[in-house]
Amino acid sequence: MLQVPCSDTNRDGGPCSAPALPGKAFCVFHDPETRDRMAAGRSQGGKAKSNVNRARKRLPSDLQDVAGVILKAIHDVEAGTLETPKATALATLARAYVALYDAGLVDQRIKDLEALIAERTGT
Repeated sequence: MLQVPCSDTNRDGGPCSAPALPGKAFCVFHDPETRDRMAAGRSQGGKAKSNVNRARKRLPSDLQDVAGVILKAIHDVEAGTLETPKATALATLARAYVALYDAGLVDQRIKDLEALIAERTGT
């Protein structure tokens, strides 16, 4: 079966080299019925791969909550709906919470290492 080329043009003005969809004049990229859906999918795909999203996924769930509060506070300060002193207090509390969380991780790692040393040395 002979593939018919797309009837649209590329950004540079040249003819599109993609094959037209069966029974249509346009390829999947230029067809009005699929173009908007594909653009939305590309946009969502890019958002899912962002550094912010990757970093957020690595956070423990309770720190994700803290990050959400801080991000909302940043937006609210920028929008003028949260006073800067309140946002500063939130940021200070968030730093204290993260410091406690980090201290707990360090304490657990020390206990794990002590247990491993005791196991290997038989003490």
